[in-house]
Amino acid sequence: MPDVISPDGREEKELTVRYDIEKLKRIVSDIEIVMGISLSVVDREKRCLCRGKNADEFCERICSVPEGRMRCECSDASLIEKCAELGAPVSHICHAGILDTAVPIIKDRVIAGYIFIGRVRPFEKPDNIPERLAWLGDSAELIEKRYMKLTYFTSEQLNAVVNLISNIIFDGAIEIIYDDFMEIATSYISKNLDTPLDVATLCEKLYVSKTRLYDAFRTHLGTTVNEYVWGERIKRAKELLTSSGLGTAEVAAAVGLDNPAYFCKIFKERVGVSPSSYRRINTNKK
Repeated sequence: MPDVISPDGREEKELTVRYDIEKLKRIVSDIEIVMGISLSVVDREKRCLCRGKNADEFCERICSVPEGRMRCECSDASLIEKCAELGAPVSHICHAGILDTAVPIIKDRVIAGYIFIGRVRPFEKPDNIPERLAWLGDSAELIEKRYMKLTYFTSEQLNAVVNLISNIIFDGAIEIIYDDFMEIATSYISKNLDTPLDVATLCEKLYVSKTRLYDAFRTHLGTTVNEYVWGERIKRAKELLTSSGLGTAEVAAAVGLDNPAYFCKIFKERVGVSPSSYRRINTNKK
């Protein structure tokens, strides 16, 4: 099973990515129609999930021979690898002088796949296109004619396209499914009770959306995230009060509360007695 590599590379977890191919095909088709470009979607394992239908004489001719297909596959693979390594959009001029761009698909702060933008003339046209494709055996005039029919982007237009595609919402088309997510989440909370554990912080550290976090706690534990965190803070505080010599302020700090007075207030509201009374009562029981 693949690991989750967050875009900033800070942490790894196991996951499953579920793709709705039919929805992806519709998204790709709509973008191609609007923008006049060729797109394909690649999964986390660099396998093509769907390819657009936009075609052109230039690329079709290159891919009509085995050497051309091999060169295109190698060029595409190297671009995707670079995109995966950087976790950001990457462009290059391919072996045939075409501007190709790979854009990571980010879901829940995880790279769930890649969109490949191809068959575009670069804003600075290479001056040796016929020489690059001499192995095709076609005339320089014919190669140039086919090349000039390709969609053309300025650098500003390409940046705009990348920005638009980067922000496309793939709701329902791509879903991140974490294995043992609740174990990961509750373990993180348990190990970090002395730190801020608000929802925003947990989403950042666990690489999930708020919706994913809320739904997981509601479904599996029948409670809210904040209520669970407070329950764990109080549980830890009880343990420290009865098993250590820490003072109230130290216990408060150990469960993430810098204000001892506020800790005492919350503890009494939830337990029914003050921290000092709880320690005295439960120490006397031993």
